[in-house]
Amino acid sequence: MRKRIKRLIAGILVVAILSTISVSIPVFADNSSASERAVNHVPGYYACMAYDVNIRSGPGTGYSVIGTLNFGDTVYVTWCKHGWAKIASGQYVSSQYLSEVIL
Repeated sequence: MRKRIKRLIAGILVVAILSTISVSIPVFADNSSASERAVNHVPGYYACMAYDVNIRSGPGTGYSVIGTLNFGDTVYVTWCKHGWAKIASGQYVSSQYLSEVIL
């Protein structure tokens, strides 16, 4: 229960911080998918914007689930391709659930 409360507070803090930052949204003239555009300034820190997002052993739904991210969890993304973000631990997360954290 305490862990959930801590995650909830962390998520609220991330949202509060992100809501105070002015970010311009780039316009894409190419045919990039929405999930590829979600992570567009790699490498960098990204916050998870959903609950129970699967962390996978490889870049695709055919790879095994080895963990989960929850709203407000922060990860360091090293690269992104075809809608999959490789995080610093060498695992993968769908980029559609990530939002860049501006430090």
